[in-house]
Amino acid sequence: MFEFLKKIIKKDSPEKKPVAKKEVTKKVPASPKQKAAKPPKTSDKKKTVKPLQSIKAPPKVAEKKPVVLPEKEEAPKEEKKSGFFGFADKIKKGLTKTREKLTSELTSLFTGKKIDEALFEELETILLTSDVGISATTFLLDSIRVSVKKNNIENADEIKGLLKEKLTELLTPIENPLILKGANPYVIMVVGVNGAGKTTTIGKLTKIFLDENKSVLIAAGDTFRAAATE
Repeated sequence: MFEFLKKIIKKDSPEKKPVAKKEVTKKVPASPKQKAAKPPKTSDKKKTVKPLQSIKAPPKVAEKKPVVLPEKEEAPKEEKKSGFFGFADKIKKGLTKTREKLTSELTSLFTGKKIDEALFEELETILLTSDVGISATTFLLDSIRVSVKKNNIENADEIKGLLKEKLTELLTPIENPLILKGANPYVIMVVGVNGAGKTTTIGKLTKIFLDENKSVLIAAGDTFRAAATE
């Protein structure tokens, strides 16, 4: 019954239209106005830029130049002569050294020295090292000793005169010129032990023959020594 009444009431009552809800906008309180950022103040005065101080470059250090030593002037080299002429030059130089050594050493030996046994020993050494020979040296020393005692010689300088006198006495008998006679070629054989003076004698003979415009051929028979082949 009640349901029936509800239906009748619904028919009689006008239908309510839905009411559109109004959008309510809440007013947000205005925030305090933000101050606009002002651009940085630029002073009207132009800033003067100070010029940079010029940096001075360090002083240049003078480069040390390498010291160049002057080149030594080389003595002109002597042309080596081949064959026999080279051998003759060697002999000539050797004899020159012997002569100069004998002269200089004898002069210094007799200057301001006393005559004693030490003086004679030194004289013997000089004569032997100057290729005078053992027999000739013995003859010279014995002859000088006799003359010193006989004439009471005390000054060593006087021995130099005695030595010259005795050398002349020793060499006079063999001063005869060497005359080559017979058929050509003329052969001279030189024989002797080591150190007897064979090479020196050959050199002296060669010099004599060359001065006489003779041709000379030297042949070495001792093949066991280097000096022989030279």
